[in-house]
Amino acid sequence: MKKILRISQIAAMLALLLGVIALAADGPSMQGGSSPMQGGQGGMPSGQGGMPGGQGGGPGMPGGGSPMPQNNPIVTITGETVKVDNTYFKGKSSATELSDFTISADNKNVVGVTINAKEGANKIVVKNGKISLVERGTGISILGKSNALIDGVVVWNKGNADGVSAGDNSNALIKNTVVYGAQDPSTYRRISPFALGIAGSMRVTCAVGNSAVTYQDSIVVSGSWAALSTDAGSGVCLKSDKVLAGIGTLEVAQKDKKYTATKTVNNVTYGFTLGDSAKYNSGYISYCDTGFHNYYNDSQFYATDYDLILSTGKASATVTGKDTYVYSDRIGVMWHKTAGGTVDITDGSWYAKQCLFMMKGYSSTDTEGCYPNLIVDKTDLKIGPGGVLLQLMTSDDCGLNFEALQVPAVESDLSKVACLLGTKVQKTSSEGFPPTTSYVYLSGGKEVSVTADKRDAWVKANPDAKPVMVDYTSQKTATSVFKNLKVKGDIYNGVWEAYQAVDVTFENASITGVISSSFANHVDAKGQALAGGTVIKADTTLDCHLGMGRLKNTAAPTVNNPVYLTLAKGSTWIASGTSYLSKLVIDESSSIKAEQGAVTMTVNGVKTPIKAGAYEGKIVITAKS
Repeated sequence: MKKILRISQIAAMLALLLGVIALAADGPSMQGGSSPMQGGQGGMPSGQGGMPGGQGGGPGMPGGGSPMPQNNPIVTITGETVKVDNTYFKGKSSATELSDFTISADNKNVVGVTINAKEGANKIVVKNGKISLVERGTGISILGKSNALIDGVVVWNKGNADGVSAGDNSNALIKNTVVYGAQDPSTYRRISPFALGIAGSMRVTCAVGNSAVTYQDSIVVSGSWAALSTDAGSGVCLKSDKVLAGIGTLEVAQKDKKYTATKTVNNVTYGFTLGDSAKYNSGYISYCDTGFHNYYNDSQFYATDYDLILSTGKASATVTGKDTYVYSDRIGVMWHKTAGGTVDITDGSWYAKQCLFMMKGYSSTDTEGCYPNLIVDKTDLKIGPGGVLLQLMTSDDCGLNFEALQVPAVESDLSKVACLLGTKVQKTSSEGFPPTTSYVYLSGGKEVSVTADKRDAWVKANPDAKPVMVDYTSQKTATSVFKNLKVKGDIYNGVWEAYQAVDVTFENASITGVISSSFANHVDAKGQALAGGTVIKADTTLDCHLGMGRLKNTAAPTVNNPVYLTLAKGSTWIASGTSYLSKLVIDESSSIKAEQGAVTMTVNGVKTPIKAGAYEGKIVITAKS
């Protein structure tokens, strides 16, 4: 199979093209009390929040594989020279430092500060400044082999202007800084890839190439799409330490007004209000691409859609710190196309309304598959009513079809799915840009690849052609380990288009809920299953993306979706309802109990005592009240 461009890279490139062609919020907060959100109700007034000592604003990076090209940097600083356009710049400047400055431009498609140094150049310092761009442009762009320190800067944009972009082999430490981009509904455009299940027009931070970006003691807020993003490259690393990041609105905190969260930076207290994904504030906090490894410590993330997304290669993330708090109105972590990367979470608290950890496996529109690893240790995990702790599903990433997601026809009756193990399937290949799946036939003694749209006509014109059949190969197993914690929530494997297991281990941990293979159906906003063939269009409505990953699970016997469960080191599973497993290991110190009443087990139809041992086959755990 020829190497192809990954969907995420294509999405980024298309997004970049859209941004180059045409660059072209408010939202409710969560409240205290019954909600696990920290802080209380509050919000922006009808207008945008004010920049400290200046203008309102909003961010954006509609770019992709490299920082988006812009016109006319207001300041270009290289460590050897400095060039300043005094029309927009007021302050102190030298070849190695900017300080006590202001930059302001309205709809000029400019870069506030471009840092572009050669290898061996002096460190470049940008400090004690304010940058405000409206609608177009980039606040700070860091390129070349620059070694940059951004300290005490406020980037406060409005509309579709970028915040901070980094590329090439640059390295940036950004501390005591506020980067905010306010979404302007009047200029809103859907630029983000619909395939991700988001709708947005900006990325406040985007690191690409081989760049490294570290935020410390800072605030990063985006009106939509992304706060802390990485994209195509070879060795990007993004870090956050003591950072407040969110999707929504930001303002200088007003006395006696409640906010989702507040943080003080440089003696100024800011109030953040979580937005509404269906009202212009859709997006994720951080994206880790192409095998990168991102690090987050003692940070607070508030997302309307996703906190973390990991895609392609061994994309990985490490989340640490007892002061870490991660909140999502939809999904905590989502993986797609991830080939063995690991998310390692230690300490802190997490909450997601719908699903904390969602893994999107192989599908005909997402053929790279997904087999990540998850490790969670000493972390407080909570899920909203009816939510799911861990979900493995057939991917609904609609690939290059950015216009619509069609609910698979089989979802009208998932009981008709047949096991793929031991079967033959037609050989396929993928190549080109955009990548196209072709079906392989033997014709005239040679293998011929034919795309799906031409297959019927080609077969009719070549009656001697025979499909090349190969043994079906299952997908690699996705793994999860939960240690030293207690959690209430369900675990489901709902894949059907490929054979893929999820392997779950509990060590010195307790879980209350269902752990099972399942039928996983896409549902509407009211939780009703959508009929197979239903089309979810990426139209002008602001909530169409919410159908992606929105599922209802029904525990069901295993077909292509086995669940392997290990209870070790004093772990307890407090079972509820009925669960279907394919492998079960219970060590001498662990147990299974019923949430109410008694719990029973059958293995291959035979009633079996629940005790220490290893079991394999058709395992059914039933809790009866």
